[in-house]
Amino acid sequence: MRPLLTLTVLSFLAACAEFPDVAQAVSDSAKRAPFPDLIPVDDILIEDAARLDENSDDQLIARVDRLNRRANELRTRPIE
Repeated sequence: MRPLLTLTVLSFLAACAEFPDVAQAVSDSAKRAPFPDLIPVDDILIEDAARLDENSDDQLIARVDRLNRRANELRTRPIE
């Protein structure tokens, strides 16, 4: 019963809070700005062509090797 009373009192106190005027927060240039163009959702959801090809596997393995080599160099480099 006590938590319910506390919650009720806190709700009433929160309802008494004064909120800032949001209309004053918007600049004049933002008010004069044109409304953005609306585009169909279908245009947004179009999938791009696949970015992988027959060389992607070899390129990825080579990149992993380079990154591992660099990580090992950084691990063994003394901290100055």
